[in-house]
Amino acid sequence: MAARWYERLRSWIGRPSQARATVAYTAILVATKLVLDASSPRLNQAILESVSTNLHQLHVHPVNVLITSALFVTDRDQLLAFAAVALLILSPLEQRIGTLRTIIGFAIGHVGASVAVAAGLSYAVRAGEVSPSIQRTVDVGVSYGTLCLVAAFAFLINYRLRLVVLFGLLCYSSVAVVMDDDYARWGHLVSVLLGAALVGPTLVLRRPRRAYELE
Repeated sequence: MAARWYERLRSWIGRPSQARATVAYTAILVATKLVLDASSPRLNQAILESVSTNLHQLHVHPVNVLITSALFVTDRDQLLAFAAVALLILSPLEQRIGTLRTIIGFAIGHVGASVAVAAGLSYAVRAGEVSPSIQRTVDVGVSYGTLCLVAAFAFLINYRLRLVVLFGLLCYSSVAVVMDDDYARWGHLVSVLLGAALVGPTLVLRRPRRAYELE
């Protein structure tokens, strides 16, 4: 039984080295985390503020921060969690839908959720519901793009199980918003919705079939 499950897992994971975007992205995250760990607290803060998708940076350098904000994680546990998701979900997904589709899907989740959160925060600041200081808060990480691809990954599995996975992701994201009314939680919900409603149906379901999927 154990051998059978091992073979299934091995077959599912495939060859991670062929998932070029996932491997390269993981390497970049490791490198930038090492840079942050080697930096002084003051330099560390300056780096993170310069690449954050906060309201100030989005107004001054929108394209730059929408790219660079996804290249940093602030916590080692976040990096380890991403590595696990990359091995079990992102790499198999990329091997099945291709590198370009994977990059586009990640970008849709990251940029879409970042812009949606920024729009909400901008409104909240103008309405006086949150402090103006939030305009310069540190906001970096991989969660928006990753959650979008995790939701899109559900479209690789059969219909009933897909519904269960998507329902679970939506419930988790929605409960997180209710329990912790943090702007990042709203971004997670938006990224899941983008993966379920846009990236999955267009980039995963309509993908060209690989040879091993036609057997």
